[in-house]
Amino acid sequence: MYLNPIFEAWSNHRYDTANYFQIDNMLGTLEDFNELVQTLHDNEMHIILDGVFSHVGRHSQYFNYDGAYGKHNGAAQNPHSIC
Repeated sequence: MYLNPIFEAWSNHRYDTANYFQIDNMLGTLEDFNELVQTLHDNEMHIILDGVFSHVGRHSQYFNYDGAYGKHNGAAQNPHSIC
């Protein structure tokens, strides 16, 4: 099974990922995802995630344009950020 991006994002297409460590709550929880993966494996199927790990949006925790992830996190808030 191939899935388009499932991680937290501001858009419906999710190619502007905000946090690669959080499944977008519109799509479910980590527990839901783990259950899906287990069900697929139990039926000898696999899952492929379209992560697009070179793409993030300005609202991501990595850039943090609007400060939603803290006033010292992300490149827009702190040029020395490693987040």
